Parts: sequence; C-alpha cells; structure tokens
Amino acid sequence: MTEAPNDVRSPAPTKGSKSAPWTTYRQPPVLDVVVPIFYAILILAIVLLLPRLVTSQAAVELLTALMVLYLARQLSIFYSIDDDHLNAWRLFGWRRIPLASIRRIEGSSLRELSPTGLFGTWGWRSRLWSPQVGKLEVVHTYHRGLLIFTDEVPLFISPRDRKSFASELTRRVEAAGGTLEAMEIGA
Repeated sequence: MTEAPNDVRSPAPTKGSKSAPWTTYRQPPVLDVVVPIFYAILILAIVLLLPRLVTSQAAVELLTALMVLYLARQLSIFYSIDDDHLNAWRLFGWRRIPLASIRRIEGSSLRELSPTGLFGTWGWRSRLWSPQVGKLEVVHTYHRGLLIFTDEVPLFISPRDRKSFASELTRRVEAAGGTLEAMEIGA
C-alpha cells in the first residue's frame, strides 16, 4: 500500500506521550471596546492637545508611542491550551502555566476580588494584590473571567466563552495528570 503524497500522519507516540496528540485549543478574550476606545481618546488628546501645552515635541512623540504600544498589547491578547501548557499571550508579555501545576479553576470578577492599586491592572506586568487571593497576575480584557490557581501565582484571564474554556482546560489538566479541586464557573 502506497501513501498519497498529501497524507498526514500524526507522529508515533513516544514513551510518556499520549497515544492521540491534542491539537492546540485557542480562544480569544471577551471583546470589550471600552479600553481600546479609552486608549484611542488618549492618543488623540496627546496628538491634538499636548503640543499646545508643552514645547517638547519629543514628549508628545514618546507619550503617543507609549499609548500605541499599550493599545497594541490590549488588542493582541489571546489564550491557548496545548499538550502541556495554558498560554495567556499578549504583545511583549505572556504567562505559560504547565497543565499539571493547575490546582483549581473558578469563575471570578476583578470587581469581586477588590484588587487595590491602579498600576497593577494597567502596569506592564499586570500583577495585582487581592485580599481574598493575595498576589495574582492578570492577562485580561474584561472584568469577568476565570481565576486559575497554580503552584505559583494565580492567573486571571477573560476568555470569550468561560464555560467551554474551563471545560477544555479541565479535560487537558486531567489528561496531563493534574488534580483539580471542585470548581464553580457560573454564568
């Protein structure tokens, strides 16, 4: 039996690998237009108003570039689950969590977590402190999402379909040999 040149076979399983390799599961974040509109207004204000207030053209260009960079980071966020990791990606920064280290997944809201400090939410690293959780990292576009507890710092993400993302993540964590505590995702 000869194979057609376009036949694609999955690689043979190796020791310790799964017999049927997973495909990467990707999901975009919740599409919330408030933050991109906010950045666009800031960019317009800097470009149109700031030159009248300051004499330094370099300051105007620097602030404009900084706001464009933050807008690009906000628009580049996506989430994926591969064979071994949960990936929360954005331009110039991401969080990669081994599936076996995930301990709990729960639906949450940043408003309920009551994070303190504006720089945690808007800062480059996006690390917050919450009275309920302690330190956590956020890679999000919306205040409602999933709080993922790991062996390290918890991660808050906002996938478009929280239930299906949590379900797929649960399946993959269990397939990777991880153990999850009971979880509550909510609507």
